[in-house]
Order: sequence, then C-alpha cells, then structure tokens
Amino acid sequence: MDVIIDGNRTHTFETAPSEVIAALGEVSATLQSEGRAIVGINIDGQNLTADRLAEVLENKTPDQVGTISVSTERVAILVGQALDELEQSLPNLPQACHELAHVFQGADPTQGFQHFQVLAELWSHVKERENTVAHALGLDLDSMKVGDTSVKMLHEHLNRTLDDAVRAMESQDLVLLGDLLEYELAPRAESEAEIVSMLKAQAQERAS
Repeated sequence: MDVIIDGNRTHTFETAPSEVIAALGEVSATLQSEGRAIVGINIDGQNLTADRLAEVLENKTPDQVGTISVSTERVAILVGQALDELEQSLPNLPQACHELAHVFQGADPTQGFQHFQVLAELWSHVKERENTVAHALGLDLDSMKVGDTSVKMLHEHLNRTLDDAVRAMESQDLVLLGDLLEYELAPRAESEAEIVSMLKAQAQERAS
C-alpha cells in the first residue's frame, strides 16, 4: 500500500499498520505535528468523504489497498477560513430569530415555516464549523465556557429549545414558537458570537 501526500511525497510507517484506518490515523497525526490537516482522501481512485471512511474501510488491511492519496492544507489557513465564514454568518442569527418571531406572531404566520427550517440549518452549520475549528486547534470545545456556562451545556440547551420550537411548529402553537424565537433562541444566537470570539483568540495565540 502506497501513501501519497499532496501528490509529491510518500509516507513511511514506523511499523506496518494492521488496518487501513490505523494507517490513516498515523498519517493524520504526522501531518498534525507539521501543522497540516487532511482535506481530501482518495483510495484507489475513489474519493471518500469523512462520513464514509469507516464504512468503506472497515476491517480493510493494507494488502487490500493499492494507493491512498491525501490532499492537505495548513491548519492555520483552514481555521482562518472557518472563522471568517462564521463571523459572516453569526450576525444573521439573532436578527433572523427576532424577525421570525414577528412573522409567527403576525397576520400570516405560515410564511415563517420555510424560513425556520433555513434558520435551523444555518445554526447546525455554525455548530459544525465551531467543532471543526476547535478540533483543528486541538481544543475541547465542550469544556470551554461562556461566562460560567460550558459550551456543552449551552448547546444541549439550544438543542432542547430547537426541539421545542419544532414541536410548537408542528402543533401550530405559534404563540409559543414566537416566544421561543424571541426570548430563548435569539439570546442563544448571541452566545455563539462569544464562542467564535474565544476560538479566534485561541487561533491567534497559537499563530503568534
């Protein structure tokens, strides 16, 4: 099994790995020590996304694979891009919550249903990017705190509130839905900006 990194160098294993997944883990650890991260994986001509790796490579041994090609990027660049993207998305969250609350409490609340789905997807994306940045920086996002509250607790409360909002929408309890958006979700949206600010400070500290 050959491992090609960025098309022009190979990885030499200290000891022969017993499984392909273990081999990729060693490659990733080596790259991380160099300040780089894997952004793409191709195995015998097949591009694999991160969510399919375990499924495709489960119990595969190196003699069952010809070539693994990985593309990489500097962690600092990936973190910077993710933080820039988050800073562009975050200002929309509190405002979107307030505006949707007014729609659901207005004359034609049905206009808000589709926008609520978009809001939920945007929030999911924000959390995903926060986790990506924290992982790249080697941070435990869950244990970081906003004030006296851990990010884990904030996000658990957020998930429960979003679930309550979905149930309120499904049961047509639009008054409750509007209240959740205005008084629960909008403040939670503002706390995401604090999380991103902490991540940015950590990234700058590591870059200095």
